[in-house]
Amino acid sequence: PPPPPGAPARAPLHIFTLAHLSEHERHFFVGLLLDRIALWTRSLSGSQKLRGVVFFDEIWGFLPPHPRNPPSKRPLLTLLKQARAVGISAVLTTQNPVDIDYKALSNTGTWLIGRLQTRNDRDRVAEGLSMAGLDRSATEKLLDGVQPRRFILHQTGREPRYLDTRWTRSWLAGPLTRAQLREIGAAGDPADAAPARPAAPATPPPATRPPDSAPVKNAARDSRGFVKGLRSQWLLDPRVVFSARFEHFCPAEEPAGGRRVRPALLVEVLLKFRERSAGFSEDRPHCRVYFPLEAEADGGGDLPLAPHFLPLEPGDLLDAMPADLEPEPLPAWIDEQREVAALQERVIAEILATESAGTWTNPDLKLNGLAGEDGEAFRARCRAAVQARVDEGAAKLHDGVQKKVDALEERVRKLESERAKQESARSSHQTAELLNAGQTVLSWFTGRSRSLGALADHRRKVSEAGAKVEEADREISVLRRELYELEAGVEDQVRALQVREEQKLLAIRPLEIALQPRDVVVQRVGILWVPVCRRL
Repeated sequence: PPPPPGAPARAPLHIFTLAHLSEHERHFFVGLLLDRIALWTRSLSGSQKLRGVVFFDEIWGFLPPHPRNPPSKRPLLTLLKQARAVGISAVLTTQNPVDIDYKALSNTGTWLIGRLQTRNDRDRVAEGLSMAGLDRSATEKLLDGVQPRRFILHQTGREPRYLDTRWTRSWLAGPLTRAQLREIGAAGDPADAAPARPAAPATPPPATRPPDSAPVKNAARDSRGFVKGLRSQWLLDPRVVFSARFEHFCPAEEPAGGRRVRPALLVEVLLKFRERSAGFSEDRPHCRVYFPLEAEADGGGDLPLAPHFLPLEPGDLLDAMPADLEPEPLPAWIDEQREVAALQERVIAEILATESAGTWTNPDLKLNGLAGEDGEAFRARCRAAVQARVDEGAAKLHDGVQKKVDALEERVRKLESERAKQESARSSHQTAELLNAGQTVLSWFTGRSRSLGALADHRRKVSEAGAKVEEADREISVLRRELYELEAGVEDQVRALQVREEQKLLAIRPLEIALQPRDVVVQRVGILWVPVCRRL
């Protein structure tokens, strides 16, 4: 709820815990959530002010280096690269920087570096700090100076410096269990509790019955206060009736006679949606309460009143009626067990005609929706399946040409080695040629004759070595061109494969699953007595 006038504004906080999920479920949920956040940021305009913060505690496994590519990696990189332009910040924490992709580190503007225990982590951080202009010795000195409650603060465009934090003591008990989370969710924060909604007005019962009203046949009550002859009867707990969940049962005015209870028809079933061809299976509890019951029933197939769909919970119904509650008489058309049984058949027929389960299917990918999976989650699963198929196809294409690539690279390595030898030989012969030429010139002045044959021989060898170097360069150029064309051809095939696979996302279709009579399991049918007084 919005804060009261004059109170400081409070930012909404959404916390998602993953402790109860399996590893596969964690990656699926985090990828889906981050995708939705990244999609939301694209709808925002540019801003220089902070609008929101995405805080991720322990990023290990969700943003790994190449070649691992979990569902969370792409949206996380998108947020780090683009979200800052619209005022969305991301705070990521980890105990080992080596587990984070280098592209994520390079797009992070602020680092807080604590004590690093392993050499790999120190090397990764030192490499990142060296990119900021800090030499290796200064980096090692900085890392050696990190003590408890001290961090290295590195911000883009600034020199790294130490940041000391104050000493704190925390009495946290550690991660919460699922039971503790449910207790916290049920208790809530009284300061943040939403104001109770006003009760929806309902038609109050008449203060007195018409003079010509016929007496009820089985008005006798048993020791618990229920009508005799009806086996299944319950009392809706007054504390539940007057809560925010069931406010539509509370009349606008206090009825005559004080605290009273009125009859209703309770039908509680379990709907078993099954679709074997799609592999779909879902058990859905379904509860209907027909209230209030009209004095006269329609003899046709329709029930007297549209039902209320109640979220009944264990403990909402009482097996006995308090002595201070005064029951109203049952309508004559539902005061016997056989009449309740007949109504049960009519309600089940109505459920079969109106209730169905909707899911999604993709025949091209041979995927079908799961119980409780919405369209966005199913589409994300289809995208993951398409990406897996593309990755698998790309791996096969690369494997298919890998032998050719290896052979070409081996030939390139041999030619480069031979070229290096010829280049060395040419340099040696050039040196010898220069030395021999100098000696020949010197002999002209000393009078000692010297043959020019050795000089010509060295010149010939230099020329031959140069020709071999040029031939090796030409062959290497041709082989590199073949390598480029081979790899470019594979990339073209991968792109074509990705286009073909992404076309399969257009094959997503809704799939409606209807109920069969055997799919409706009756769990509870009978008379439900509903308190109609305003307060006890």
